[in-house]
Amino acid sequence: MSAEWLTGLLVLQDRDLKCENFRKQLEAVPYEISKEEQAIAREREALEAAKRELKELVLQREAAEGEIDSLEAAVVRYKTQQMQVKKNEEYTALQHEIDNHQAKVGEHEDVVLGLMDAIEAKEAQNKALESEGNERIQVMEAHIQRLRASEDSYRKDLEEAEQALEQARAGIDEDVAKSYAFVKTQVKRGPYVVELEGGTRCSGCHLKVSGEVEATARRGKERVRCDNCGRMVFFIR
Repeated sequence: MSAEWLTGLLVLQDRDLKCENFRKQLEAVPYEISKEEQAIAREREALEAAKRELKELVLQREAAEGEIDSLEAAVVRYKTQQMQVKKNEEYTALQHEIDNHQAKVGEHEDVVLGLMDAIEAKEAQNKALESEGNERIQVMEAHIQRLRASEDSYRKDLEEAEQALEQARAGIDEDVAKSYAFVKTQVKRGPYVVELEGGTRCSGCHLKVSGEVEATARRGKERVRCDNCGRMVFFIR
């Protein structure tokens, strides 16, 4: 293998790996954006859930206040009826109803007071939650903007890298280019052309190659592949 031939192949690989890297970065951007959008959706849902909880407390307070109004109206009716009855047992029965209703009014007033405290605490909690949540959302939205900007940059970088790759491919023998392309179909990830470490180990898989592969690589006249991982290997004195 001539030094010129090897140099051309390594240039091809270098530009090819750059293209692969830019493609991976491009492929990762939509995923990263999706993750941030999902996180934003969770933040907003948490804020909405907190608002619903506060609204439920307010509705409970209003319902309790409505019960108080109904009970107090009933007390007024019973007292009016008391002034109209003539029998003691009827008066006593009405007084019993009045006492029961007034007791219930007291119970509902305690509920209202408890709900008012809960509403006040929930409003303070929601205010802090909204402030922190909106701050996190702003950070994630800014990250999404940066990701979209980087996506445009990666796309431009990839276009330039692909042009450089085609130039490198045009500068080497067609048979060599085909061999390189075939190795790429056999090896999961780059690099695809690697040096023998210490002259005996493939620097791609880090396993020792056979004596035949080592001897062929040392001669440098034929293309040879690692008999462990399938990468093309070379030896430099």
